[in-house]
Amino acid sequence: MSLARRIPKRGFKNPSHKEYQVVNLGVLASKFEAGVTVTPQSLREKGLVRHPDRLIKILGGGEIGIALTVQADAFTASAREKLARAGGGAQPRQAAAQ
Repeated sequence: MSLARRIPKRGFKNPSHKEYQVVNLGVLASKFEAGVTVTPQSLREKGLVRHPDRLIKILGGGEIGIALTVQADAFTASAREKLARAGGGAQPRQAAAQ
């Protein structure tokens, strides 16, 4: 039997793939007040994510001029830098839950 007949035809699905709900920093700056701790539940209340129990990633798009402490599962390097520069912080969600 030829190799073309033996290999799967429908592609490959990575079993360790993680799918994130993404939120940009510019949106956080417009929706939250300065000094607030942004949690997955507060993101849900503001309509920025649909499912607070799923993975959330904060992207560095936009500018942030207020100090926010953000709890999420993942952050881009530019998001961490911009949050620190504004006087806030980035907390991984697992550390925040403990």
